[in-house]
Amino acid sequence: MSFADQIAAFTKKAAERQDRVLQGVVKEVGERLVERTPVDAGEARSNWQASVNSPVAIHTPDLDPTGAGAIADIGRVADRAKFGDAVYVLNAAPHIKSLEDGHSKQAPAGMVAVTVVEGRQIIDEVARKVAAGAGTGEGQ
Repeated sequence: MSFADQIAAFTKKAAERQDRVLQGVVKEVGERLVERTPVDAGEARSNWQASVNSPVAIHTPDLDPTGAGAIADIGRVADRAKFGDAVYVLNAAPHIKSLEDGHSKQAPAGMVAVTVVEGRQIIDEVARKVAAGAGTGEGQ
């Protein structure tokens, strides 16, 4: 393999790892947001949505108290994201702002604010897993 081929292979592998870190961070953030969202009937949890390069949040009247559907949908969107993309995780439930502002005893500190504080930790954890090849079938 020529030096140029080696550089190209290294660059491709580095780009793939960057993609996996971004995807993993989006999934982890999305899961934390959904799971931290207070539950009455499940409307707020079901309205967490992700989009790539353009914010999209369409209110849905669906009720998903577990948030499993929203987490799965966020994961599918995350899997399409590439490093450098802007990924949005938004919620279109009409009462989401009041929930974020602590109007629920289930989440007095909100969901987004708590997750933002953990941002650096989330990125570091995901990057370590990707570097170790966790869940990728690949080592360092």
